[in-house]
Amino acid sequence: MIRNCKPLSLLACLLLALVLLAGCGGKLPDTIDSNAVKDTATKASEYVTARDYEALNLLFPAEYQTQLTAEMWSEPLNPILDELGAFTEFKEMQLVAQEVQETEVVFALANTTYANGTCVWAIQFDAYGNLLGVYINQY
Repeated sequence: MIRNCKPLSLLACLLLALVLLAGCGGKLPDTIDSNAVKDTATKASEYVTARDYEALNLLFPAEYQTQLTAEMWSEPLNPILDELGAFTEFKEMQLVAQEVQETEVVFALANTTYANGTCVWAIQFDAYGNLLGVYINQY
C-alpha cells in the first residue's frame, strides 16, 4: 500500500536508488510469474493515472483492501497527477528483485511520459506476486 510519506524527497531517493540499482537486482524468485506481475503493475499505473483508486484497491490482497481508501491515495497522488498532465506514453517496464528488511520483494519499474513530464512508477510485490505498494517518482 502507499505509505503516506510527507517528505516526498524520501520517496524520490528510494526510487532513484531503485532505478540506479536496477541493473544490480538479483534473479527474480521462482515463485514470480513475470507476465502476471507486469500486467498487475500496468493496471495499477493505469488506475492511478485515471484516478480510479477503488479499482486500484482491488488489485491488493484482500487483507489490505479493508485498510485502503480512495482518499488515502488521492491526497498524495492527485497533486502529482495534476502537475504531470495528460498521459502520453508508457515506455518500458523492468522487474527488479531486491531484499528489503530481510524479505525478498520485486519492483516493477515503469517509465511513463505525461504532457508535462515523465515519471517512474515503482510497483512493489512480494515474492509470490502479491501487490504491496505503489510509488511514483516525478522527473
